Amino acid sequence: MAIKSNNAEGYNSGDAVAAGTSGGTSGDAFTGVSIPAGSTLTASTAALAHGSLGYAVTTTSASVAVYAAWANLEAASRQVLAVSVMFPTALPTSDTYLAAFRLAVGTSASLMITAAGKLQMTSSTGGAIAGTLMTSALVVGTWYRVEMGSTPGGTSSSGVADLAYFPLNSATATERKQVTGETLGADTITQARFGRTSASAWTGTIYFDDVVVSGIASGDVGPVGAAAIVAAGTVSAPWLIDARTSTAPNGAPTFAISQTGGTTTAATQVVAGLWKGVIDSAPLTYVVTVSESGSTSKTKTFTVPAAVVTAGTGELTYVSGAWV
Repeated sequence: MAIKSNNAEGYNSGDAVAAGTSGGTSGDAFTGVSIPAGSTLTASTAALAHGSLGYAVTTTSASVAVYAAWANLEAASRQVLAVSVMFPTALPTSDTYLAAFRLAVGTSASLMITAAGKLQMTSSTGGAIAGTLMTSALVVGTWYRVEMGSTPGGTSSSGVADLAYFPLNSATATERKQVTGETLGADTITQARFGRTSASAWTGTIYFDDVVVSGIASGDVGPVGAAAIVAAGTVSAPWLIDARTSTAPNGAPTFAISQTGGTTTAATQVVAGLWKGVIDSAPLTYVVTVSESGSTSKTKTFTVPAAVVTAGTGELTYVSGAWV
């Protein structure tokens, strides 16, 4: 069961993140935010993995930590923090901390990206957990789903550390590591943080989205699917149409949308292939067209409001010379 989750959707792009404004449509409000002078933690349309917004963390000083946090987590022997992560311009050139589990006193475990661009966990002593070092480096400009699990274990050296990372929308890990008998503290984890959670010599920008903390005893939180339509109710209902994962054989497809019925204003395009809006009267019908030079265009019709549609419903794929 997810204990906490947040996806930034309640903000406008450019808004500074604060505990008091981070709830609502975004999900569970953070209980604390640290943004030292000269650094930023903002909602951004550039930082979205799903939906229309994500979080951008930018640091200009090596001596500060910038993060959002949830405290007072539900008691559980194992906590998992799952987050979508992307480095938009460059990987860190020194060890940089991306997430942390805190105890009543001290840290249980942290998620680190090394100077070589590889994910790894560190223990409550601050030392790198050798068995969690991933083989491959992350790639600049690519979204990943990362899951870090920590089981303190009741004694200082009986904890279990597990780490995995995935292609963004996949439930199959690219790499997975687990280490037992690790020093992760003897107390229950009480707080989870994400951002740049400790000072680092590297400064730059990191994107985060779809943050989840779960007390599941085993297994993964799993991917956060990009639903084709998100709509609810009949009046002033927010909706989202996402066709960005539609594929093309010769490059990225182009997108268009048309609307009939109702009195609401036209759909707002957040980025190519992603539209959002609010229903003023229902029903409304939208026709999404996906096309590419040299191939036949394909349309898909959506009527909103509607129930949440399973991820993939709005995706159009080019197979054997035709869109399907």
